Amino acid sequence: MTKPDHPAPTVPPPPSGAPRRLLPLAVLAALMALVFAFGWHQHLSFKTIGLNYEALKAFVAGNFPAALAAYMAVYVAVVALSLPGGLAMTTTVASAAFGAASGSTIVNAAVLYCCMGALLSCASPRRA
Repeated sequence: MTKPDHPAPTVPPPPSGAPRRLLPLAVLAALMALVFAFGWHQHLSFKTIGLNYEALKAFVAGNFPAALAAYMAVYVAVVALSLPGGLAMTTTVASAAFGAASGSTIVNAAVLYCCMGALLSCASPRRA
């Protein structure tokens, strides 16, 4: 067999995908910056809950499924964004807003929400 006169063209390797892998970390960092820049983390306090307790109870009484879904979303976001004091606040609010029986069940189920939030928080750096 004879060798060709010219070498075979080399194909450049595909991009490493680093920007795509860093996207979850960038989104998480941007959300954290947004929360702290607007001061939303300061609304997670016992004072805020105390001032809005009656409105919170009325909302839960009138919209239990929506209130439960909102609670789950907030709980996951608080854990994923590592907001200071937020975990204790959201756990306490469940009993206050949903009542003792429902609140304790929801707080027990909050371990699942906490795991989902921690997964979101830990999955971003692991993919980077």
